[in-house]
Amino acid sequence: MNESVKNVKDAIYEDLLYPLTSIIENDTEENIDVYEYIHQEVDNEVSSNDRSTNLEIIDDTGNEEYVDDGLVDRNADITMQIAQTAYGCLEQELFNDDQFSTIMRYFDDPIDKDQAEAIKAEVEDLLK
Repeated sequence: MNESVKNVKDAIYEDLLYPLTSIIENDTEENIDVYEYIHQEVDNEVSSNDRSTNLEIIDDTGNEEYVDDGLVDRNADITMQIAQTAYGCLEQELFNDDQFSTIMRYFDDPIDKDQAEAIKAEVEDLLK
């Protein structure tokens, strides 16, 4: 697995611990917009990388053919196009990961305290 993919997955899992803990502590039921965390962490990773690291993401994931054409601005400079392509490749790699996709499905519906406790335990195990 590419190091950037691992970094992003771990960052997303860590981000999710806060709202899960809040649900548990406040005994509430809430929707958690997991995609907000995905987009933020993918963007953080790609924007902090240099050109060669973003090229590694593209090469390592092999997902460039699956990147939505609308995501890459063909009028932008080549470094920006590489970053946008890396963003799409990294995002695609996350969605192709069975373990990650399973965790993400938990967030399709509102989460109550009992569900939050179970999800939090699973996420903490993944971070070990």
